[in-house]
Amino acid sequence: MAVTGKNDICNMAIGHMGNYGTINNIDDPSSTKETTFALWYDDALEATLRLSIPNFARSRRIVSKRATAPAFGYTYAYEYPADCVKVLGFGDIDAKDRSYTVEGEDILMDEDYPDGLQLRFISNATDVSKMTSTFKILFSWVLASYTAMSITQKRPIMQDIEKKLPMKILELSGADAQENPPIRKSVSKFKQARYSNPVRNNAKK
Repeated sequence: MAVTGKNDICNMAIGHMGNYGTINNIDDPSSTKETTFALWYDDALEATLRLSIPNFARSRRIVSKRATAPAFGYTYAYEYPADCVKVLGFGDIDAKDRSYTVEGEDILMDEDYPDGLQLRFISNATDVSKMTSTFKILFSWVLASYTAMSITQKRPIMQDIEKKLPMKILELSGADAQENPPIRKSVSKFKQARYSNPVRNNAKK
């Protein structure tokens, strides 16, 4: 049976925990298990998108320059799209590196683009039918890691999933990356100290 919707992903996740029933509808939850998955689904998806940078979520957009400049530190501010979960870079892939930072709903940098900034990014792609099979499997493991304790009330099960998760990340997250050439990355000044936990630190921008 094809995995085509939210509930299918949740049933994959609960399957990693053992025999704990079936998830029928997290959009209108009628059980404690469904309420738990409803609570964690969106944040777990965003964390997995940021972590694995899948092809299906890659997007390009020209974003507007703000009318008001930053108070200090940078010269210009540009729109940070509401559906952006990770900035990949600006302009052509082989363009020069740019120093930037993301603050609130703005991308701050010193370069002036009056007609808008060419942004490459990972979007908050929620359509399960467009996800690759490897991403769906990885997402289900990440979701299981967030929900296992609430669902099972058994710490060993949660610990077993968290033990397996790093290997699943290595096994599954590189599949899409192999189809794309290395990206010349722009550099955010405030990014490097945020990655002690590769899943939980990617849950929010």
